[in-house]
Amino acid sequence: LGVLVISCVLTLGVSKYEERKEKIKNSDEIIMELNSEDVTELSWEYESETLAFHKDENWLYDEDEHFPVNEEKINQLLKNFQSFGVSFIIEDAEDLSQYGLSDPLCKIHIGLGEETYEVSLGNYSEMDEERYVSIGDGNVYLVKDDPLDSFDVELSDMIQHDEIPEFDLVTEIQFAGSENYKAVYNEENEVTYSTKDVYFVKEDSGELPLDTENIENYVDVIRELKLTNYVSYNAADEELKTYGLDNPDLTVTLQYRVQDEESEEEKEETAVFHISRDPAEKEK
Repeated sequence: LGVLVISCVLTLGVSKYEERKEKIKNSDEIIMELNSEDVTELSWEYESETLAFHKDENWLYDEDEHFPVNEEKINQLLKNFQSFGVSFIIEDAEDLSQYGLSDPLCKIHIGLGEETYEVSLGNYSEMDEERYVSIGDGNVYLVKDDPLDSFDVELSDMIQHDEIPEFDLVTEIQFAGSENYKAVYNEENEVTYSTKDVYFVKEDSGELPLDTENIENYVDVIRELKLTNYVSYNAADEELKTYGLDNPDLTVTLQYRVQDEESEEEKEETAVFHISRDPAEKEK
C-alpha cells in the first residue's frame, strides 16, 4: 500500500510538471501593436530618471510645457511597440522575481485615450540574449527587440534643438550694434574689374567691394553653429539681461535664397542672430 501511495504521488508530480512545461513555449506572437499617432501619454521610470509626456496636438513635457519636445524622439520610443513581437512565452508566471519583474528595471506607461499599457522590463537572459518583459496579462515574455536601450535617456536627450537654416545663397547681411552696415550680393558689379568681387557695402562715396572669401568664411561660421548647449529654452526678460541679450552687442540679419521643395522655385528667407557677451566679462 505504501509503495502504491508513493507511486501515485510521483505520477501526480510528473503530470503536474508536464503540465507546467506545456505552459513554457516558443512563440512568434505579436503581443502589442500600437499606432504612434493614437498615443496620448508616454512615461517611464528607469534607474533614477522618471519622465512623463502627454500629447495636446503636440507633445508636451508634464513638468514644464515650455520645454521643446523632440517629437521624432518620442516616435522613436513608441516605434518599439508598433509591432512588439516575442520569441518565448511563460504563461501564468508565478515567481516574477526570477525574471527580474517583481522589481522591474524599467516601467513604461503608454496611454491611448481610455486604453493603457503598462510594460515592465526585467532581467536580460544571457542564454537567449533577450529581455524578459511583462505587459500585465499574467505572462512573461522574452522579446526579440530589447526596448531598454531606447529608454536609457535623460531629459536633455528629449529636447528639440534649434537648427541653423541651410543657406543656398546669402544675398544680404545686415550688421547692427557694434558694427552698422549692410553687405549686398551682386554678381553684376560695375565697381571693380574683378569678377570675384560679389559683395558690396554702400558708403557715402558709393559702393565699395568687400573681401568675398572673408564674407563666405563668416557665413560658414554661422552655418556650422551647434545650438546644443542650452542655457535656457524659455528665456524671460531678466534672463536675457543676465546674458547681455536684452541689448545685444551685435545683431546679424541674413537674407538668403532657398529652393522650395514643392514648386522648385527660389524664395527669400530671413534669419536673425543676436550675439552678446556676459556683462561681467565686458566690464573687464
